[in-house]
Amino acid sequence: MVEVAAEMAGDTRIEPVGGDGQGGIGTVPDAIEAAVDAA
Repeated sequence: MVEVAAEMAGDTRIEPVGGDGQGGIGTVPDAIEAAVDAA
């Protein structure tokens, strides 16, 4: 699921954004928002 979210956000580095190296379903939306804001 994290990989899919990363592809959707166009950022394969979205997984480590969670902070624990695995991200996590709960952290994915925040990571996507951060990636969008950064873009």
